[in-house]
Parts: sequence; structure tokens; C-alpha cells
Amino acid sequence: MYHDRRYAEEATYTDLDYLEHFRTADRERLVALLLSALTIILGLSVFFYTCARVSSGVKRRRFALTGFSFFLVASIAAFVIDVFAH
Repeated sequence: MYHDRRYAEEATYTDLDYLEHFRTADRERLVALLLSALTIILGLSVFFYTCARVSSGVKRRRFALTGFSFFLVASIAAFVIDVFAH
């Protein structure tokens, strides 16, 4: 017990750069927010694919193309977020 407390006290004395922890937390919060927004875009993609499945003719192609467009945008955005977030 004594050693745990001593190591904890030493860690607090050596780790005084609290602003770095805040910057890391802010960056991770932004990534979580962007990924949540991508979930909404992917949900729209599924909605348009479903509309394409139940419709016919020209509407079917338009709904499918719209769904594919949303899926493509979300995929590219997810890649960009993953590459540039770290």
C-alpha cells in the first residue's frame, strides 16, 4: 500500500503537463463526434437502398444511386478521419 501511494505521488510530480491531456481529450472528442455523424450518413444510405428495393423503374435507379453516393461519401470521410485524426 505504501509503495502504491509513493508511485502515485511520484507520477503526479513528474506529470505536470495537464494541457496535453486536455488537448488529447478534445481531439478524441472531435473524432467521436465525426464518427457519430458518419453513422447518420450511413443510416441515410440504408434508407435509400431500402427505398430502391421497394420501388421500380427510374425511381429505383435514382434511389440506388443516392444510397451509393451516401455510402461512398461516408466511406471516404471515415478514411480521412482515421488517417488525419492521429
